[in-house]
Amino acid sequence: MKTKAIALLFLLLMIVAGGCATNKARGVIPMSANPKGLVKMETEDVVIRVFPILNKDDSKTYFDENLLSDRILAIFLEVFSKTSNETRVVSLELRRGETILQPLTTNEVYKVVKREYIGKAFLWALPTYFVGGPISAIHTYRINKEIERDIKEKEFRKEVKPFGTSGGFVWFKIPKDMVILKDKGGGLPKGVTLNLFLAVGAEKKLIELFIS
Repeated sequence: MKTKAIALLFLLLMIVAGGCATNKARGVIPMSANPKGLVKMETEDVVIRVFPILNKDDSKTYFDENLLSDRILAIFLEVFSKTSNETRVVSLELRRGETILQPLTTNEVYKVVKREYIGKAFLWALPTYFVGGPISAIHTYRINKEIERDIKEKEFRKEVKPFGTSGGFVWFKIPKDMVILKDKGGGLPKGVTLNLFLAVGAEKKLIELFIS
């Protein structure tokens, strides 16, 4: 009986320590970073930096998930205001020819990256006499709440204070006819732009950034 109790305790510790879901995602890309593939544009009002995540290693770094395999393109966007006016990104879109894509919501991204827990709970239930199942489910639930919070914190904020900076991610669901898997020899096709519709004070502006 004592041996079974020790074995059960060991299995439960495995669940908590590493046998279940994890989240190893890092924060947003630091302002000092100058990664390969960075696109920069400067106007009299703003400085804009754009960095599309085009390989699974970068995706794993910032989201602990290969979003490209789910045809989701994450783009880091940073806007620095050079004026004393309030600046707002009213809307943005990804465009190639006649194809226009709107950003995904954080909830849509979360549904892709969240950890599955029903199957894991079942796998842990039998060897732990059904004790490990609920523990595994609770642990995964907590990890998913952490992932959800992380995604929301990484989202680009559209309001930019005077002489301030806003930096974060935007995400797009890429159609099957647009190649994005750089690790498999693809990358983005030519002619893809990220369009920002800005309000700088009372003035409205459109800025096009060619990211491929």
